Amino acid sequence: MNSQGHGNFDFAGKAKEEYEKIRRELKRPNILVCGGTGAGKSTLINLTLADEKLRAAVNAGRPVTQVVEKYQGELITVYDSPGYESGESSQKKYKETVLDLIFRNKNSTENRIHMAWYCISQGNDRVLDIDIQTINGIRKVDVPLAVVLTQADKGEQGGFEKLKALLEKECPDGVRVFETSQNPSLGLGVDPLLKWAMACLDESLRTAFISSSNVSIETKLEEGRNITLQHIGIAAGIAASPIPWSDAPLLLGNQATLMGRLASLWNLPSITSAISSVLPGQIVSTVGKSAAGNLIKMIPGVGSVAGALINAGVASAMTAGIGYGINELFAKMARDELAGKQQDLSAYLAMLPDLINMFKKQEEEHA
Repeated sequence: MNSQGHGNFDFAGKAKEEYEKIRRELKRPNILVCGGTGAGKSTLINLTLADEKLRAAVNAGRPVTQVVEKYQGELITVYDSPGYESGESSQKKYKETVLDLIFRNKNSTENRIHMAWYCISQGNDRVLDIDIQTINGIRKVDVPLAVVLTQADKGEQGGFEKLKALLEKECPDGVRVFETSQNPSLGLGVDPLLKWAMACLDESLRTAFISSSNVSIETKLEEGRNITLQHIGIAAGIAASPIPWSDAPLLLGNQATLMGRLASLWNLPSITSAISSVLPGQIVSTVGKSAAGNLIKMIPGVGSVAGALINAGVASAMTAGIGYGINELFAKMARDELAGKQQDLSAYLAMLPDLINMFKKQEEEHA
């Protein structure tokens, strides 16, 4: 094994390749954000989404138009509806524009609306007929919809419960209502809305949404654990091969793919190569331990079964160590960034071997 992995296996190159492939192939969620003029649509986008490309486009501002604006981020698309002013003509045009977008793209693979967030400002202390009509129109097309009562800091005391009760009365079969505010002291963040959104999206759209949104660190941690669990199962299957020495390159490929998926989930492509340089040293010991299993595989008959059993345990434990260890390291980096305590990359890399060994040992003890 050389510094890149096993033999001529380019671990860092494979991890980078997998990251880029994942980003290309991820299906992008399309979210419609709608509501009246001044309802806080742009603010909600900034609070919920972490995609810098998309946020830059939204924050650049635009003149008031009568068309839906389409903003494409790296992995997510937001359709921002026009607002509406007072007056029957303006409100009718608004409803027709929103519903036409949904109907027109209902059967489109690329442009179908996957969910809608309908914004109503609590500062106005009312829900208009046009809001009810548009909300019910969207729900009839079977598009998951959440009503977001924005600007809670501008509303009257008890206003949320009043508006929520009205919405639940006027929107049959139940409607999800969330309360948000830019003011952190109110504790009305967007986590409940984002968790609801994740639950509404198909599995094929979840990774892109999680990567692009401001979901909590714990939510990303849990998704990273699920990804790692998938690769632990793959590793065990690879190691069960009866062909001597056939598993090492495949195992390394599986672990490199795992690395690429975690980097994509946490949006941390820039440090993939740096972490990949640390991993081969950790994998060396595993390849050494699995040698006994590979030698047993050379013995005809029952020997191949015994060898497979030995290597399956070793491969699973090492994959668990790598996946859970990297996932935990990325979480620590995210926490440190939020707290303003971010360290030099070399300090994080120095933590990785201990994290890998800790999770590897835990996997072995539970095997």
